[in-house]
This record gives sequence, C-alpha cells and structure tokens, in this order.
Amino acid sequence: MPTIDYNCPHCGHSFQRVILKGEEDRPVPCPHCKARDAKPVKGAESLFDGIASFSTLAKDTS
Repeated sequence: MPTIDYNCPHCGHSFQRVILKGEEDRPVPCPHCKARDAKPVKGAESLFDGIASFSTLAKDTS
C-alpha cells in the first residue's frame, strides 16, 4: 500500500498516510489541527512506492 507525505497549510504539520485504492481524491485531515485540506508533498516517494514499481517492472520483463 502506498504511503504519501502530506503537509498542512494551516499549521505546517508534516505527516504520512497510507492511501487505499479509491481514497485518492478524498480530503485528507491533518492529525494535528484537524483541518481537512492537507496537501501531498510533491516529489516525495515512499520506499514502498519504489518497491511496487520495481516489482511491476520485473513482471513486465519476464
């Protein structure tokens, strides 16, 4: 499951959240101030995203 880094524009709190399929477009609440418009940090990839990409590549080349 992919994790995404978020930053809250209201309080500046940074956090990670596991995003399940179908939840990509839902508002993400900040766990610190409860504002419902935390933004994903651009260019941030989790370790699991890289592993998922590598395993997909391995399947495509077999």
